[in-house]
Amino acid sequence: MSSRLPDSSPPGRPNARATAVAVTVLAVFIAALTGGYLYSASRDAPRTTPTSTASAKSRAEEPLERARDVPGAVHARLAARGAWGLALDAIESPPLERYRWAVIGYWMGALDREVMDRARAGMEDGAAGNEDEGAELEWLDGIAAAVAGDSDAMDRARLSLTESPAPASTDLERSLRAFQLALDDEELRAARLLRRLEEDRQGRPIPVPAEDSAHPFLTPVDRLAAAHWFIRHGKANDALPLLGWWERPGASRPEAAAADLALSSLDYLQRARALREMGDEAAAARYFDAFVRSYDLPVDAHRRWVEDAREAAAAAGRDP
Repeated sequence: MSSRLPDSSPPGRPNARATAVAVTVLAVFIAALTGGYLYSASRDAPRTTPTSTASAKSRAEEPLERARDVPGAVHARLAARGAWGLALDAIESPPLERYRWAVIGYWMGALDREVMDRARAGMEDGAAGNEDEGAELEWLDGIAAAVAGDSDAMDRARLSLTESPAPASTDLERSLRAFQLALDDEELRAARLLRRLEEDRQGRPIPVPAEDSAHPFLTPVDRLAAAHWFIRHGKANDALPLLGWWERPGASRPEAAAADLALSSLDYLQRARALREMGDEAAAARYFDAFVRSYDLPVDAHRRWVEDAREAAAAAGRDP
């Protein structure tokens, strides 16, 4: 079973560049490059939800503020709006960074496998310059294998991580172990394993900010995947506490802040789905509304998400 998230159709190419769309996207891209207003994680955040507080608005702005410190963070803002093809084009970083974002776009169903494979081919032998980068490469290969349903490639990635001296190698291998369980149709076990991993990482007495820089997508991918599996198996109550991590106060490195920002819209969508399953239609509608307003440049494969969310918000009296 593929581990693509969430309930997406096969990966689609970026939206057709019809004239009107191209003009709009070009304007957005220029605004981002020149520092103009592109996306604010807080502008559409629900005012009150079962998990929000009086300071939720200010906390929701933190990932965006930290992401602005990352050179070329325009890619995170574009991804947050759904324009993953443009986000990848905007990356002017080492090959590992480009491959990282290509894998996450592929995992989301926003980028074709061919796009990801080209990014992987750009990784020359030895391109991982240190043990952290080597471990990150193995984890990314494992996530790509999970989406492709390639158990052999997953096994290779996990084995490499068990032999890696990188500080985060154990966490990365545990993450891939969960995705392997999902491939074996054991999604609830996978979700519980990821939840335990996140609990263990949060419970450590000394933060390890270097992990934020070396493995910026580990937390958001693990939390979103676990929440998705819980929701799909009727356990939305277990899913909700895993979401909204990026709104909480903390000292994440800019790289992690950019990753959080890129997936913040998907977090809105997952929270909306969890709340709907829990019977809180009003709160769910607020998050569906937030998703629709923030994810305004979706690739073709994600247009259904936006339309479904718009219908759900409108049904509860919140017409985006």
